[in-house]
Amino acid sequence: MLKLTGYILLIVGIVFLSFTAYNYVQSEKESEELLAEATSMLAEGNQEGTTAQVNAEKEPRNNSDESEQDSTKTISDSLKEGDIVGVLRIPSINLEVPISEGTDPPELRASVGHVPSSGLPGQREQVFLAGHNDSTFKRAGELEDGDELVIETRSGTFTYTMSAHEIVHETETDVITPGNRESLVLMTCYPFTGIGSPTERYLIYAKPN
Repeated sequence: MLKLTGYILLIVGIVFLSFTAYNYVQSEKESEELLAEATSMLAEGNQEGTTAQVNAEKEPRNNSDESEQDSTKTISDSLKEGDIVGVLRIPSINLEVPISEGTDPPELRASVGHVPSSGLPGQREQVFLAGHNDSTFKRAGELEDGDELVIETRSGTFTYTMSAHEIVHETETDVITPGNRESLVLMTCYPFTGIGSPTERYLIYAKPN
Protein backbone atom coordinates (compact mmCIF):
# COMPACT_ATOMS: atom_id res chain seq x y z
CA MET A 1 0.00 0.00 0.00
CA LEU A 2 2.81 2.39 0.91
CA LYS A 3 4.57 1.57 -2.38
CA LEU A 4 1.37 2.29 -4.32
CA THR A 5 0.96 5.63 -2.53
CA GLY A 6 4.58 6.46 -3.29
CA TYR A 7 4.11 5.67 -7.00
CA ILE A 8 0.95 7.80 -7.16
CA LEU A 9 2.74 10.75 -5.53
CA LEU A 10 5.67 10.32 -7.92
CA ILE A 11 3.36 10.32 -10.95
CA VAL A 12 1.48 13.38 -9.66
CA GLY A 13 4.81 15.16 -9.13
CA ILE A 14 6.03 14.33 -12.62
CA VAL A 15 2.75 15.51 -14.17
CA PHE A 16 2.86 18.75 -12.18
CA LEU A 17 6.48 19.47 -13.15
CA SER A 18 5.79 18.64 -16.79
CA PHE A 19 2.77 20.96 -16.84
CA THR A 20 4.77 23.76 -15.21
CA ALA A 21 7.64 23.31 -17.65
CA TYR A 22 5.23 23.29 -20.62
CA ASN A 23 3.57 26.52 -19.45
CA TYR A 24 6.96 28.17 -18.96
CA VAL A 25 8.17 27.20 -22.43
CA GLN A 26 4.91 28.35 -24.00
CA SER A 27 4.99 31.72 -22.22
CA GLU A 28 8.62 32.24 -23.24
CA LYS A 29 7.73 31.44 -26.86
CA GLU A 30 4.74 33.79 -26.80
CA SER A 31 6.88 36.51 -25.22
CA GLU A 32 9.51 36.19 -27.96
CA GLU A 33 6.84 36.36 -30.66
CA LEU A 34 5.19 39.38 -29.03
CA LEU A 35 8.56 41.09 -28.61
CA ALA A 36 9.30 40.57 -32.31
CA GLU A 37 5.90 42.04 -33.15
CA ALA A 38 6.51 45.02 -30.86
CA THR A 39 9.96 45.63 -32.33
CA SER A 40 8.51 45.54 -35.85
CA MET A 41 5.74 47.95 -34.85
CA LEU A 42 8.25 50.38 -33.36
CA ALA A 43 10.46 50.18 -36.44
CA GLU A 44 7.49 51.10 -38.63
CA GLY A 45 6.64 53.91 -36.22
CA ASN A 46 10.19 55.26 -36.42
CA GLN A 47 9.99 55.35 -40.23
CA GLU A 48 6.71 57.26 -40.04
CA GLY A 49 8.23 59.56 -37.43
CA THR A 50 11.20 60.34 -39.69
CA THR A 51 8.84 61.29 -42.53
CA ALA A 52 6.77 63.45 -40.18
CA GLN A 53 9.91 65.16 -38.88
CA VAL A 54 11.05 66.04 -42.40
CA ASN A 55 7.62 67.50 -43.16
CA ALA A 56 7.59 69.40 -39.87
CA GLU A 57 10.95 71.00 -40.61
CA LYS A 58 9.38 72.58 -43.69
CA GLU A 59 6.75 74.27 -41.53
CA PRO A 60 6.95 76.82 -38.65
CA ARG A 61 7.89 75.13 -35.36
CA ASN A 62 5.27 74.84 -32.62
CA ASN A 63 5.80 73.94 -28.99
CA SER A 64 7.51 70.51 -29.15
CA ASP A 65 6.37 69.42 -25.68
CA GLU A 66 2.72 70.08 -26.56
CA SER A 67 3.09 68.21 -29.86
CA GLU A 68 4.62 65.20 -28.09
CA GLN A 69 1.83 65.18 -25.50
CA ASP A 70 -0.85 65.41 -28.21
CA SER A 71 0.76 62.52 -30.11
CA THR A 72 0.95 60.35 -26.97
CA LYS A 73 -2.64 61.23 -26.02
CA THR A 74 -3.85 60.14 -29.48
CA ILE A 75 -2.08 56.78 -29.12
CA SER A 76 -3.42 56.34 -25.58
CA ASP A 77 -7.01 56.96 -26.68
CA SER A 78 -6.72 54.37 -29.47
CA LEU A 79 -5.32 51.56 -27.29
CA LYS A 80 -7.49 48.53 -26.63
CA GLU A 81 -7.02 45.64 -24.19
CA GLY A 82 -4.25 43.40 -25.50
CA ASP A 83 -2.73 45.98 -27.87
CA ILE A 84 1.04 46.34 -27.91
CA VAL A 85 2.16 49.53 -26.16
CA GLY A 86 5.90 49.19 -26.68
CA VAL A 87 8.99 47.57 -25.18
CA LEU A 88 10.54 47.76 -21.71
CA ARG A 89 14.31 47.37 -21.45
CA ILE A 90 16.30 47.12 -18.20
CA PRO A 91 19.99 46.68 -19.08
CA SER A 92 21.18 45.90 -15.54
CA ILE A 93 19.17 42.64 -15.44
CA ASN A 94 19.33 41.97 -19.19
CA LEU A 95 15.57 42.35 -19.59
CA GLU A 96 13.79 43.15 -22.84
CA VAL A 97 10.07 42.48 -22.77
CA PRO A 98 6.99 43.68 -24.66
CA ILE A 99 4.40 45.90 -22.96
CA SER A 100 0.71 45.15 -23.56
CA GLU A 101 -2.34 47.22 -22.70
CA GLY A 102 -4.14 45.73 -19.70
CA THR A 103 -3.24 43.47 -16.79
CA ASP A 104 -5.51 40.45 -17.35
CA PRO A 105 -3.94 36.94 -17.54
CA PRO A 106 -3.63 36.93 -21.37
CA GLU A 107 -1.56 40.14 -21.27
CA LEU A 108 0.65 39.12 -18.32
CA ARG A 109 1.30 35.64 -19.71
CA ALA A 110 3.85 36.85 -22.28
CA SER A 111 4.46 40.51 -21.46
CA VAL A 112 4.26 43.18 -18.80
CA GLY A 113 0.91 44.94 -18.59
CA HIS A 114 0.23 48.66 -18.71
CA VAL A 115 -2.48 49.65 -16.22
CA PRO A 116 -5.05 51.42 -18.46
CA SER A 117 -5.94 54.01 -15.83
CA SER A 118 -2.33 55.20 -15.67
CA GLY A 119 -0.51 57.41 -18.17
CA LEU A 120 1.84 56.61 -21.01
CA PRO A 121 5.42 57.87 -21.28
CA GLY A 122 5.39 61.51 -22.36
CA GLN A 123 1.99 62.32 -20.82
CA ARG A 124 3.47 63.77 -17.62
CA GLU A 125 1.57 61.27 -15.49
CA GLN A 126 2.42 58.14 -13.53
CA VAL A 127 3.18 55.18 -15.83
CA PHE A 128 2.23 51.92 -14.06
CA LEU A 129 3.41 48.51 -15.31
CA ALA A 130 2.70 45.10 -13.77
CA GLY A 131 4.35 41.73 -14.37
CA HIS A 132 4.60 38.22 -12.92
CA ASN A 133 7.27 37.48 -10.31
CA ASP A 134 8.11 34.11 -11.86
CA SER A 135 8.63 35.34 -15.43
CA THR A 136 8.98 38.93 -16.67
CA PHE A 137 9.83 40.47 -13.30
CA LYS A 138 11.49 37.47 -11.62
CA ARG A 139 14.75 39.47 -11.27
CA ALA A 140 13.11 42.72 -10.16
CA GLY A 141 14.57 42.28 -6.66
CA GLU A 142 18.08 42.67 -8.13
CA LEU A 143 17.42 46.23 -9.28
CA GLU A 144 19.16 49.02 -7.38
CA ASP A 145 18.75 52.77 -7.10
CA GLY A 146 20.40 54.42 -10.09
CA ASP A 147 19.59 51.60 -12.55
CA GLU A 148 18.10 52.76 -15.83
CA LEU A 149 14.76 51.60 -17.22
CA VAL A 150 13.95 52.37 -20.85
CA ILE A 151 10.52 52.34 -22.48
CA GLU A 152 10.19 52.59 -26.24
CA THR A 153 6.79 53.40 -27.75
CA ARG A 154 5.61 54.80 -31.05
CA SER A 155 5.96 58.24 -29.46
CA GLY A 156 9.69 57.79 -28.81
CA THR A 157 12.20 56.44 -26.30
CA PHE A 158 11.84 57.37 -22.63
CA THR A 159 14.53 56.71 -20.02
CA TYR A 160 13.92 56.55 -16.27
CA THR A 161 16.24 56.08 -13.28
CA MET A 162 15.23 53.92 -10.33
CA SER A 163 14.92 56.00 -7.17
CA ALA A 164 13.33 53.66 -4.59
CA HIS A 165 11.46 50.44 -3.90
CA GLU A 166 9.03 49.21 -1.27
CA ILE A 167 6.89 46.24 -0.29
CA VAL A 168 3.19 46.84 0.33
CA HIS A 169 0.09 44.77 0.98
CA GLU A 170 -2.04 43.95 -2.06
CA THR A 171 -4.90 46.08 -0.68
CA GLU A 172 -2.82 49.28 -0.80
CA THR A 173 -4.14 50.60 -4.11
CA ASP A 174 -3.24 54.22 -3.37
CA VAL A 175 0.18 53.61 -4.98
CA ILE A 176 -1.56 54.31 -8.31
CA THR A 177 -1.63 58.10 -8.35
CA PRO A 178 -1.95 59.78 -11.78
CA GLY A 179 -1.00 63.26 -10.52
CA ASN A 180 0.59 65.79 -12.86
CA ARG A 181 4.22 64.68 -12.66
CA GLU A 182 5.65 61.85 -14.73
CA SER A 183 7.09 58.79 -13.00
CA LEU A 184 7.38 55.07 -13.64
CA VAL A 185 6.21 52.34 -11.28
CA LEU A 186 6.79 48.61 -11.74
CA MET A 187 4.78 46.15 -9.65
CA THR A 188 5.02 42.40 -9.12
CA CYS A 189 3.99 39.88 -6.47
CA TYR A 190 6.27 39.29 -3.48
CA PRO A 191 8.11 37.16 -2.43
CA PHE A 192 9.76 36.08 -5.68
CA THR A 193 8.94 32.39 -5.33
CA GLY A 194 6.13 32.10 -7.86
CA ILE A 195 4.39 29.73 -5.45
CA GLY A 196 0.93 30.19 -3.98
CA SER A 197 -0.97 33.48 -3.92
CA PRO A 198 1.27 36.17 -2.41
CA THR A 199 -0.54 38.96 -0.58
CA GLU A 200 2.31 41.46 -0.86
CA ARG A 201 3.49 43.54 -3.80
CA TYR A 202 7.03 44.64 -4.70
CA LEU A 203 7.11 48.16 -6.14
CA ILE A 204 9.91 49.90 -8.01
CA TYR A 205 9.81 53.67 -8.45
CA ALA A 206 11.73 55.52 -11.17
CA LYS A 207 11.99 59.13 -12.29
CA PRO A 208 12.35 60.38 -15.86
CA ASN A 209 15.85 61.48 -16.90
